[in-house]
Amino acid sequence: MVSVGRICAAKNQLTLSKLCHELGITLVLIGPVAEKAYLRKCLQYDNVKYLGFMDSYNVYNAYKFAKVHVLPSFVEVTSLSSLEAAASSTNIVVTEEGASREYFKDMGIYCNPYDENSIKEAIVKGYAKRKSSKLKEYIENNFTWKKAIEEIYKSYLEL
Repeated sequence: MVSVGRICAAKNQLTLSKLCHELGITLVLIGPVAEKAYLRKCLQYDNVKYLGFMDSYNVYNAYKFAKVHVLPSFVEVTSLSSLEAAASSTNIVVTEEGASREYFKDMGIYCNPYDENSIKEAIVKGYAKRKSSKLKEYIENNFTWKKAIEEIYKSYLEL
């Protein structure tokens, strides 16, 4: 399992680390460290590996080899890392906070970041679910940079 994002309390990786330890799952954290003491707490669990900040090529490969990307964030409109993971056909577990459902519809697996049982159940569902290209195709058709530019261009034409 992989979790890509800034390493900080708002992203809730410490709870994720604890739950992965309880489930016997290796968790790979990738991203810049905002809070060093917080990262040290995450790494107290021997199943947690921190790979640091990585370029897009290596992050893409991390998604491809992961069964699940999890980001049980307390505050998130939606994360670019979850969009990237979904575009790589990786199952995603995302927070129910913010606008995640508007982006991922019924194709994402949602969790309440304040409820450890909710996160744990979502992780188990993510592992049980077969990887599918359905979400990948949806993301590619709706949330690429090219698609965003096309929508902005259309808006300018309407001015």
